[in-house]
Amino acid sequence: MNTSLRRISVMIMALIVLLLANATLTQVFTADGLRSDPRNQRVLLDEYSRQRGQISAGGQLLAYSVSTEGRFRFLRTYPNPMTYAPVTGFYSLSYSSSGLERAEDTVLNGSDQRLFGRRLADFFTGRDPRGG
Repeated sequence: MNTSLRRISVMIMALIVLLLANATLTQVFTADGLRSDPRNQRVLLDEYSRQRGQISAGGQLLAYSVSTEGRFRFLRTYPNPMTYAPVTGFYSLSYSSSGLERAEDTVLNGSDQRLFGRRLADFFTGRDPRGG
């Protein structure tokens, strides 16, 4: 093999190693930062693809998820928003969340540790994950 081909081969191997190192750095060390970035639309689409839990008081539904045909699979509905908005808060595409929607987010989106049994059952039965 002549000298110029050997140099090109070494350069290509070095570039491949650098590419793999950069991919590893991105996936291992900066993944949490990218996932929590508010500009990340994938996280938002994932949140709206699962049914959130209901908020009720005295047998009356204050907030629940409604299935849609659009880009977002489920959207939040508040039957009487003016009365209960100070307590329930809101879960919005533009403004994040507030009130109970924010305080109990892990329960409502189904990621709370107390719902581990339900998540495990959903995994084995193939049912879509739901909130608590």
